Amino acid sequence: MRNVDATWNLLSGLSARRGCALQLVGAVNVNLSCVLQTPLALGVMVAGLRATSPADTSVNAADAVSGTQTETGREQPRVNARASVVICTFSPERLEQAVACVESVIAQRSKPAQILVVVDHNEDLRRMLRVRLPPQVEIIANLGPRGLASARNTAVQASHGDPIVFIDDDAVAHERWLETLLAAFDDPDVIGAGGHAVPRWDGEQPAWFPDELLWIVGCSYRGLPLAGAVRNPLGCNMAFRAWVFARVGAFDPEMGRVGSHPVGCEETEFCIRVVRALPGAKLILVPGAEVEHAVARARGRGVYLLRRCFYEGVSKALVRRLGDPRSLDTERRYVREVLTLRVRESGKTLVTGPHRVASLGQIGATIGALLAAGTGYTIGAVTLTISRQTLSRPQRE
Repeated sequence: MRNVDATWNLLSGLSARRGCALQLVGAVNVNLSCVLQTPLALGVMVAGLRATSPADTSVNAADAVSGTQTETGREQPRVNARASVVICTFSPERLEQAVACVESVIAQRSKPAQILVVVDHNEDLRRMLRVRLPPQVEIIANLGPRGLASARNTAVQASHGDPIVFIDDDAVAHERWLETLLAAFDDPDVIGAGGHAVPRWDGEQPAWFPDELLWIVGCSYRGLPLAGAVRNPLGCNMAFRAWVFARVGAFDPEMGRVGSHPVGCEETEFCIRVVRALPGAKLILVPGAEVEHAVARARGRGVYLLRRCFYEGVSKALVRRLGDPRSLDTERRYVREVLTLRVRESGKTLVTGPHRVASLGQIGATIGALLAAGTGYTIGAVTLTISRQTLSRPQRE
């Protein structure tokens, strides 16, 4: 009863900010696993495993820049291969990972013009990085509110290269990563590109953790296209033409991850806004532009899976409210095709063997992920609806 009252009080006191859906998370997160853990626990336990939103701008890319004429009649600039590479970091606990990430960028066959490390409100970490990294690496502080979106926006303002490339601080780039990624911009219609992220587990990937859910740990998952057009690239490995930010706006700080708080989708919302504002623009995945993304042991546990999926649901509710009705088509197709196939395949293995225990865990993880994400989405949608109704009521004198 105490938790119900706390949730209702929070709903009743929603602010006018678009990020109000996230205020609800704290009230329900403590008991999230108690509500949703049954299907996941079934499989995992049997397996024995423990484990500023800018105003909508409708402009054509031809109005944004001048340069090479394309077959579609639009003009785009030729890309200066001298890119700015951005690494955002926030915790001294990830110091060694951040250093390894920067070193992998320095070692690229195609050298960037600029390497920017943005530290999210942590002066101790900034001093540590200055001692560990060479002078050519620029280390700056996040000038905006705490969070990944603001750190990225700080980097955009400080960058002088084109394109602007983002890689997570716990990722390590393959030797030809940057060269391969930048080659995508030889097509003047491409305004954003991304590569794949290969998981580098601290230990082994749990047998109950299906590849279809690798997005939970920030990696390429089964069902993600190998190449071609996508709604948005992975946030840990993506690049955009520099002028896009001036035309369309920045990442939305109200959607970005803050520290280890597993909420986000700022790149999803940004890409939806880009495509809406620049008809005909392309966002693509580039095969071969790979990074290895570290996966901590704690992220291979059922509790993290449920918590991450719950927050993803909250974030997607906000994306849906900010976007058009098609903004979540990718998720609908993923659930309808990819996850359905996973449950079907694991169900067959559960009957015929030989990996019956792992298959049971995969079914439990898939169903638990769906329930957690659905719960988060519902709570986020209800919160936003109540907030809108509150704001639409006339104020009493």
